[in-house]
Amino acid sequence: MSIAYRIVTEPTVEPVLLAEALDYLRVDSGDDDAQITRLITAARKYCEHITGRAFATQSILAQLIIDKPLGGVLSGPVDDEQANFYHYEQELGANPFGVSQFYFELPMAPLQSIQSVGTQFTVFQVNPDGTPNFTNLPQIAADGVTVNWSIDTTREPGRVYFQAPLIVYRWQFAYTAGYSTTYPLPYDLKQDLMAVLAFWYDHREGDPLPVGIQNRLIGHRADW
Repeated sequence: MSIAYRIVTEPTVEPVLLAEALDYLRVDSGDDDAQITRLITAARKYCEHITGRAFATQSILAQLIIDKPLGGVLSGPVDDEQANFYHYEQELGANPFGVSQFYFELPMAPLQSIQSVGTQFTVFQVNPDGTPNFTNLPQIAADGVTVNWSIDTTREPGRVYFQAPLIVYRWQFAYTAGYSTTYPLPYDLKQDLMAVLAFWYDHREGDPLPVGIQNRLIGHRADW
């Protein structure tokens, strides 16, 4: 599975307030407020890059492309690398022996909500409650397959489940992700962010982060 994404709307509120950072760094207000504010944003983006998590609410546009199934050569002796439909389903996260449950895992956990789901043919809007909105849009994609889906925000990364086999290989999702007031940034992640901030503040010459901090961030990674 090939995944590409970009941040459409940056967080309006950082997970660490300036007052919290000043207290953690033991710095008086006014001394380096502008510099520390910039470091908060930089540290948050660095931690997001390493962990694959959105430390604050943000809008994301992601494109997921299904890799082609394995196939054999056009001529010559037959080998074991022939096209394998079961392998293709398993790449999508489906159970080939039961009801198909294709799903995509979206970058930057935790998933909050989805605004639109699209293929290379059609974009389907989403109601405020997260259900597909087909009032003014076709329910049938250009490939003739009815598109019904549901989202799972409890998993990290969040998932989008489809109830029909996917014969379209390129999908695009516009969604909101990140920790918020209803799901605050976990304490250990916030402490690691603070550690990055403090190290960068004390080592402005560009010294590399200690391995211990890097390993803690890697341990929190939400793989997708």
